[in-house]
Amino acid sequence: MYKSELMPYCYNRPGKPLKAVKGIVVHYVCAAGGKAATVRNNFIKNSAVKKDGSCHDIIDLNGDILHIIPYNEIAYHVGAKKYTDFVRKKWGKNAYPNSFLIGIEMCHYDVSAKPTEHQKQVLIDLCTDLCRSYHLTEQDIYLHNDITGKWCHKYYCDNPPEWWKVKAKIKERIEKI
Repeated sequence: MYKSELMPYCYNRPGKPLKAVKGIVVHYVCAAGGKAATVRNNFIKNSAVKKDGSCHDIIDLNGDILHIIPYNEIAYHVGAKKYTDFVRKKWGKNAYPNSFLIGIEMCHYDVSAKPTEHQKQVLIDLCTDLCRSYHLTEQDIYLHNDITGKWCHKYYCDNPPEWWKVKAKIKERIEKI
């Protein structure tokens, strides 16, 4: 199920326009067992103390998608003092990835952050739809680690072949049209 429950305008949803959509970044939430609504509410609470953090979509434990920031607005999901060499080579040394990347957070049951098969399928479906909408390929889907060096999405950083399988399924789905 896809549910839109946009965050109010606040520090973590400033309403700044996304310049363009050049890719999608997959993350995992900090706390095991956290629910999408709780994650959204924490982003709002953290706004009061000006602690950056937000995303466009959250995939809940049951596979539901909670859409919290429109895709044409910036979300604060890949901010860093220093970006990876990959970012500098691909988009330039002054790139600010939040201004052109969509962020997806994934809830998880335990410290491994391993998504359920259903969550994985929802991620594949969502990324496929976004790729089609914004003329992207599976090569434009990244882990947080690719952008900032942060070990996120933990499960996929720990298990690269699993991430490659997800991207291969997305490629297959994009090409099916």
